Amino acid sequence: MFFRIVQRSWVVVLPLALLAVGCSGGGEKLYPVQGKVTLDSGPLTGGSLQFHPDTSKGNKTQSMPSGVIKEDGTYTVSTNGKLGAPEGAYKVTIMPSFPGMTTTPAQINGMYSNPQTTNLAVDVTATPTPGAYDLKVTR
Repeated sequence: MFFRIVQRSWVVVLPLALLAVGCSGGGEKLYPVQGKVTLDSGPLTGGSLQFHPDTSKGNKTQSMPSGVIKEDGTYTVSTNGKLGAPEGAYKVTIMPSFPGMTTTPAQINGMYSNPQTTNLAVDVTATPTPGAYDLKVTR
């Protein structure tokens, strides 16, 4: 009797499990995002950045892609631990320092740290133009 119940349970559980795995599909399609952040005429030498979906431009993703700015000003964006970002328009915030950072943080205008005041924006696409993800900040 017990064995029959277990067998019948698999008939119900297995298709539901396969359906759940098939629907998850690994999440949203991610596109590579790499760029460079400059301050005045040189690179911003460290910090982090975060992409905030711009809902006013139709971006409905729930993801918040982010990246670390290297000493040469370059960055690569990841989403939930995977390289890239979902397609769409984003407002970009920059924090010139973060816990454990080994370089002295640069002083940049505070407007870049708030998604409501930043003027930095990017459109993530499958085929970006060269320099599409480069960002310029001021003091």
